Amino acid sequence: MLKFYFLFLTLVFSFYSCVDDAKTKEDDSLNVILRSPINLDGSIDSTALPIIALESPVWEFDTILQGEIVSHDYVFKNIGQGELIISDVHTSCGCTITEYEKKAIKPGMDSKLSIKFDSKDKYGKQDKSITIYSNTYPNKTILNFTGFVKTKD
Repeated sequence: MLKFYFLFLTLVFSFYSCVDDAKTKEDDSLNVILRSPINLDGSIDSTALPIIALESPVWEFDTILQGEIVSHDYVFKNIGQGELIISDVHTSCGCTITEYEKKAIKPGMDSKLSIKFDSKDKYGKQDKSITIYSNTYPNKTILNFTGFVKTKD
């Protein structure tokens, strides 16, 4: 009977030790994903974060005629240590359409965000913004474009 209890206790402890290891591994993977880049002293630890480096966050399209569509590519590079993931892009106006790669951008790799601005029903000075939401810190990057739209007189 003593052998039975010993075997039972050995199996129970083995089961719980396996469960705890699996939970620890799961917690570790979540910590990597959800890791806060802010240290206790308030400094930012960017060692594992992606970083967006833009050629230029501002584009000026000068003067166009009302109804014209202009396009531009914002070129950027991931100069951080982690893979860059763009989760969403918002524009300040429905007149602007964006396109971008919906896959992770590895450290050291280039990519682009393409925009098309439709000047239909627009007139005068235009100043629009595009907000990129990603896994960087801070988690948003703001781009701008400006120009002037004149009528076809």
